[in-house]
Amino acid sequence: MGITINPSHPTALTREQQATLNNMRAVLGRQLRPTSKTDPAMVAELIIQNAVLMRENGLATELLDYLQRAREKLDAEKPLHTRLSVEIAVTLDVIDGRQDEASELFQNVLTWYQTHPNALDEARARSAYGRFLINRSQLQVALTQFQQALDLLKDQPFEAAIVRGEMGRVLVGQGKFGEAVPQFEKAYTVLRGDDRQVRLMNDFAAALVEVGESDRAEKLLIEGIEIATQQGLWLLRANLRRQIAYIYHLRAEKSSDAASAQPYLDEAVRLLNQAVAEMLPLQNTLDLAVVYHDLGRIEAQQRHFNEAEAHLRLSIELFQRLGNLRNEAVAEITLGTLVVLKNGDIAAGNEHLHRALQLANKVGDQFTLHQAAETLSRLHQLQVTRAKAQSQEIRRQVIDQLSFSRARLSEYSLSEAALALEHMITELEAARG
Repeated sequence: MGITINPSHPTALTREQQATLNNMRAVLGRQLRPTSKTDPAMVAELIIQNAVLMRENGLATELLDYLQRAREKLDAEKPLHTRLSVEIAVTLDVIDGRQDEASELFQNVLTWYQTHPNALDEARARSAYGRFLINRSQLQVALTQFQQALDLLKDQPFEAAIVRGEMGRVLVGQGKFGEAVPQFEKAYTVLRGDDRQVRLMNDFAAALVEVGESDRAEKLLIEGIEIATQQGLWLLRANLRRQIAYIYHLRAEKSSDAASAQPYLDEAVRLLNQAVAEMLPLQNTLDLAVVYHDLGRIEAQQRHFNEAEAHLRLSIELFQRLGNLRNEAVAEITLGTLVVLKNGDIAAGNEHLHRALQLANKVGDQFTLHQAAETLSRLHQLQVTRAKAQSQEIRRQVIDQLSFSRARLSEYSLSEAALALEHMITELEAARG
C-alpha cells in the first residue's frame, strides 16, 4: 500500500526548539504590531536567526508572514531589507506553488546588488539562489552562481567553505564525484565544530560512496546521525538514514547470491521507511520524493511490485510539483523498468524511457540522458527477441517503435544508441524472411 503525505501532521521539535519558537512568537506578536516602537532591525534579525529552524520543521507559511511583516517596517534601500527578501525567496521555494515568486524575488535581489555592492551579503544571496536552481535541476547555472559567490568571499574562509560545500553538491548532481570529494574535504575541515559541518555529511558521503569509499562514508553518516539527533535536525537525520540505506543497497547488489543480499535489502527498506516517517511531518517535498524513489527501487528488486509502483508514482508526482526535471527523469527510468518487470509491458516501459530522455535533454543532464538511452536500448533488444517468434504484423509494429526511438536518440545526439537500434531494425527485418 502506498504512503500518502499528511501535511497536518504535527512537527517534531525538541523541547529547547519549541521553547525558542514560543518565545519568538510571543516577542513577534508584540513587536510586529503597527504601533510597536521596537527597533524593526532587531525584530528582523530575530526572525532571520530562526528562519532555518522554522523552515525545516514545516512552518514555512508562518515564517513567510513574519518575514513579510518585518520587511514592511524597513527602508527598501537598506541592506537588511534585501537580506529579508532573500529569506522570503528561500521560504517561498519550500511552499507549493510559490516557486515562480521566489525566482522573481531572487532576480530582483541580485539586480539590487549591482548598484548597492556588498560582497558578503551578495555572496550569500547568490549561494541561496544557487540552492534554488539545484532544486530546479539547473545545475550548471547553479555552479556559476556558487563560483561567483566564491569570488566574492576571497577574504572570508568560513563563508567560502559553506559555498564549497554547495559546489560539491552540484558536482555530485552532475555525476562528477571525483571533483566533488576535494571540495567537500576543504569545506569539512574549515567548518569543523559548526552545525553546517553536519549539513555537508549527506552529500559528502554520497560522493565518497561513488568513488568506492563506502566504509568511510558509513562512518561519516553514523557520526552525522548522532550530531543531528543531539541538535534536533530531523530532516537532516532522515537524509543521513537515506544515504546509509543506499550503502546497504549497494552491498546487496555486490552480494554473491540472493540469500546473502536479503539482509542488506531488508535493512535498507527499514531505514527508508524510518526516513519517510521522519520526513512526513516536515512537509519537505523534495527530500520526501527522493526517499520514495529509493524505496520504490528496492521494493521492485524485492518483487514487491505494487508497493514499488505506488512509491515511484508518488515520487514523480512530487518532482513534477517542484519542477525538478532531473530527478523526475531518473524516477521515470526506474518506473519504466518496473512496468516491464511487473506486467511485461515493454511498450509502456518505453513510454517512460522516452519521457526520461525528454526531461534529461531539457536540463542538459548528459549522465541521466545516457542512462535512459541505455535502458531504452535494453528494453528494445528484449522486444526484438520476443518479436522474432511472432507474427509479421507484430514484427512490423516493433520495427515502427524502434524507428521512432532511433529518431529520438538521433535528435538527442545519442549516436551510439541510435546505431544500436539501427542494427536491431536490420536484425528484425531479416527475421521476416
